[in-house]
Amino acid sequence: MSIDVIKIFDVIVLCLGIFLFFGAFQIKKGIIPTTFVPADALLKCHDLDGMKKRLLPATILFAAVSLVYGIYSILFDFHILNYSNSLTSFFNVFLIIAFIVTWVFFSRVLKKAVEEYC
Repeated sequence: MSIDVIKIFDVIVLCLGIFLFFGAFQIKKGIIPTTFVPADALLKCHDLDGMKKRLLPATILFAAVSLVYGIYSILFDFHILNYSNSLTSFFNVFLIIAFIVTWVFFSRVLKKAVEEYC
């Protein structure tokens, strides 16, 4: 069995979704992960509660889309699901676009939150 780049990418996206959900749970508990915002920048923040409120929805959205995309793609990569019609192709393209859009959205929210609160 050969492992190709697409399968590796899909597993990475799934792991990203899991990682982001753990980050969202940390934010919900009141801790901003240093993988999102560096520790030295967090020390300069004047409103951590505002930053948490700003980051939580974007993190959950990006995590959910990453998980759905990762699981869906892995199911097809390993031939657990074998549907091939136009609806499946449309859904594949939709998930790829949704992943990219939520990635950009999360990145912008994170950047603006750091600029505004730190």
